[in-house]
Amino acid sequence: MPPIIIETRGETVFEALRNIISTSLKRIRWSHASYVVVSKEVAEQGLSSLLDWIARHPEARLTLHILISRENTAKEVILKEKEFSKIRALEFEKFVDSSEYLSKFPPHVEVYELINKIENKDNYPILPTTNLININNEVYSQMEGSAYFIKDKLAGFF
Repeated sequence: MPPIIIETRGETVFEALRNIISTSLKRIRWSHASYVVVSKEVAEQGLSSLLDWIARHPEARLTLHILISRENTAKEVILKEKEFSKIRALEFEKFVDSSEYLSKFPPHVEVYELINKIENKDNYPILPTTNLININNEVYSQMEGSAYFIKDKLAGFF
């Protein structure tokens, strides 16, 4: 079963997330979230409002992991996951764990660590990225490289 994807927009992260309720007519339980995939566009605008919302929301955990999508939207990567598991977060966890084992990409970064890195003026946060690849005419997502930030804004990929 594919994940349920609800797209909303807002001037702030809080407004966009509140719009989910009016779209889905259900309250979203953030306490079970383990990964957040952020689009390139949102990362370029800055992560501060997202991180602020996570830090202040009573259900969201500061141990959430952040992945940056190299695609135009995070939705593209989420919907193209290989079906190793029915739970998408477990698939991201397998990606990250295998990437760390290979020492190929930066380790996953939890929200509280990212906030600390952004607040430290001498530190440039690095986050793992995911993108789409074509294998035998089928499109899959993969962990691929890193995103580096200046303060809270995406500065580039490597």
